[in-house]
Amino acid sequence: MIRFGRGITVFVIQKYRRCGTKNLGYQILHFVQDDDRKSMNIKHPIILGSKSPRRKRLLRAMGYHFTVMASNFDEKSIRHGHPAKLTVRLAKAKAKELLPKIKKESILITSDQVVLWKKEIREKPANQKELEYFLSTAHQSPAITYASVYVINTKSKKFAVGVDVAGIHFKKIPANVIKKLLKKKYLYTMAGGFTIENPLIKKYIKKIIAEHESIIGLPQNLTHKLIKKLAYPNTLLLTSSGAPIAGFLRQIFNKDLQKIKIGWITTAKKGVTDWGYLRRHKARMKKLKMDYEEIDIDGKSGQKLYQMLKEKDAIHVEGGNPFYLLKSARKSGLKEVINKLLNDGVIYIGSSAGTYITCPTIEMSYWSDRVRPDYGIKNLAGMNLIPFVIKAHYKPGDKIKYQNKIKKLKYLAKFINDSQAILVKNRKWKILNVRHHSN
Repeated sequence: MIRFGRGITVFVIQKYRRCGTKNLGYQILHFVQDDDRKSMNIKHPIILGSKSPRRKRLLRAMGYHFTVMASNFDEKSIRHGHPAKLTVRLAKAKAKELLPKIKKESILITSDQVVLWKKEIREKPANQKELEYFLSTAHQSPAITYASVYVINTKSKKFAVGVDVAGIHFKKIPANVIKKLLKKKYLYTMAGGFTIENPLIKKYIKKIIAEHESIIGLPQNLTHKLIKKLAYPNTLLLTSSGAPIAGFLRQIFNKDLQKIKIGWITTAKKGVTDWGYLRRHKARMKKLKMDYEEIDIDGKSGQKLYQMLKEKDAIHVEGGNPFYLLKSARKSGLKEVINKLLNDGVIYIGSSAGTYITCPTIEMSYWSDRVRPDYGIKNLAGMNLIPFVIKAHYKPGDKIKYQNKIKKLKYLAKFINDSQAILVKNRKWKILNVRHHSN
């Protein structure tokens, strides 16, 4: 574990036995600090604090919508002998320089990269002589790239940081090729004086270990994890029906709909006979080219479920029979899995039964004229992920119809119809209504 000072803890996971040999390569992962929970904004603007065309391209490829602000921070003003600490301090300093210029609450992303060659830290070459030295000696030892990503909420100052480490082995680059490369102005803006995207350099690459995007300048997996942690901490989207889910996702995610990875849990269908609602929802997702994986939690351990769901952006627990779903959730340890995922910035989406089980109790689920099997469930305690209870499929007159039952409730009651959702973020809530889109 490496500590960078107050508020930053970076956990190191060694993936390979040694660094600098054929088994080279490991990754330093992130953590977050600070606990300001005042913000209830649904969708934060994203700002990339870099003028690098490569970082812009990589972030765009991840599906994010963002604007760009270039930092003018003097990178030579910060020195450190440890490459991971150096690159984190530089990324943090770039963010600090930009923060006073940003007036609207946003998610700011800054990044930096250095290259470790033997025990020498290689940053951007200062001149032609240094670039020539970098290129002519590249084959003598693997180049280890340290790419930091620093993500901060510009209002709360809550942040997340991480460093991704990758490795690259070069063949010897001939002098005549180096001569041509010295004329490439953009190589003077690259840590280590190289880019794996240059066609001349590509010919002399033996091996790349770890994520290519990390070497290019913005590790995608790490960046995505950090954004999720900052933008969507402990966030639940609780609906009455799965029909308007796509519209609600557009209100929450600053990302292309097709790039949102969804774990679609349909276990509650086993407690009902009519699966038409699932077929309709699946048809809508296919039409919108949404990236979803249908998952049944029955027969799976909590550990297995976490492994299946941890890389998702959202977990959608579908409707059906809430008693069957609650029974399956208890058996699989779903509550513990969901709590862990919420902390990671994975959004929980509930529809009908999937909404009911998030409440302290599911008793409002049987406030209807419909009779359904209870699968032996006598204890109606839900997963208690929210501090109130919800009545889904609300119809005008329900509050009067159920007024005596409402008076007996121990919890605050919320009512939503099939065109509404409740967004819960850090246990604060607000009602969302459907916004219509052309597709």
